[in-house]
Amino acid sequence: MEHQRLEYLIEQFSNGRITPEELQELNQWYDSVDYGYKSFDKWINDAGGENELVDELFSRFERIPKSRKRITYLRPVYRLTAMAASILLIIAVGVILNNKKKIKLSANNISEKPVVPGSQKAILKLANGEKIILDDQHPGKVASQYGTSIVKNNKGQIVYSNSADSANLTDRLYNTIETPRGGKFSVVLPDGTVAWLNAASTLKYPLRFSKNERRVELTGEAYFEVAHNKDQPFKVISKNQEVRVLGTHFDVKAYEDDDAVSTTLLQGSVLIHNNALNKSKLLVPGQQANLTLNDMQIGEVNVQQVVSWKKGYFLFDHNNIKDIMKLISRWYDVDIRYVDIDQRETFGGTFSEYSDLKEMLQNLQQLGHVHFKLDGRKIIVSK
Repeated sequence: MEHQRLEYLIEQFSNGRITPEELQELNQWYDSVDYGYKSFDKWINDAGGENELVDELFSRFERIPKSRKRITYLRPVYRLTAMAASILLIIAVGVILNNKKKIKLSANNISEKPVVPGSQKAILKLANGEKIILDDQHPGKVASQYGTSIVKNNKGQIVYSNSADSANLTDRLYNTIETPRGGKFSVVLPDGTVAWLNAASTLKYPLRFSKNERRVELTGEAYFEVAHNKDQPFKVISKNQEVRVLGTHFDVKAYEDDDAVSTTLLQGSVLIHNNALNKSKLLVPGQQANLTLNDMQIGEVNVQQVVSWKKGYFLFDHNNIKDIMKLISRWYDVDIRYVDIDQRETFGGTFSEYSDLKEMLQNLQQLGHVHFKLDGRKIIVSK
């Protein structure tokens, strides 16, 4: 089975939307795996790197005991070694390791009612104003407008394709895809560029790009893999920033409630322009630009941490509690209230985006001087 198809099936299962036919396909693949005889820990220690682990994990679940081998019994990962967590959580398989002891919190600290994690969901607004709830759509044709076909593929992506009938379209006919809090989605734009939207994000784009440029507008966060076209630069407009590329992989984070717009480059090169200062900077891979109205700072960053949301996990690396809770708030669709917290304390750790929220808070509470109380859809954070 191809990796992309396997990713889709596991994601459908994790989100509770898998069909009986897809579940049968997933279990048939799972039953065909050769489990081998090595121990799980030895497999992790002998691994040659992240890519090798991901490849092997997709093709051989060698360390999962036979008693837990059926897909229908998989549950979220809570605490793992750093390497095991960073790999397993990338694909959100969620195999629990029962030998890791967890400190339980009292019922009055964390409520017993679970808060469901986010999933693949979004709303598509067409050029004529019609709105389509994408998570309700089965694979197949979603809409057709002005010679442009919109299809949901087997990976759950929305894909645009222009026909000859759309050749006379202007770039003034726009579609908008919007993810709510607790949702994310992926879209293949008319030029072949792929955009992944994080929670609470909006991307506006034309049905057909102009001859001179490919221009989109972003609020929130998105990861782009831009189709190369030297004659049509790709531009991402967000707040007071313009990102200009020809073909590359990068992440833009431009939430309204964030102090700065962050652009992180993984591959290729991008030109960042601060509209307020009329100042531009060129990024190289591994760098991040943080832009405010009055300044633009460039520095090296952990790119894997920046794009961990795209791979299905949270990777905290010296983050303060407010930064962490902002991410949790967007993904789990909860509100946060703070009571006398120490913002100087930082946290680290790796957690699946599909973890039970109570379990994640329990683990964070063990890591530092922080206390959580979950009241419905509100989290109270204190020392």
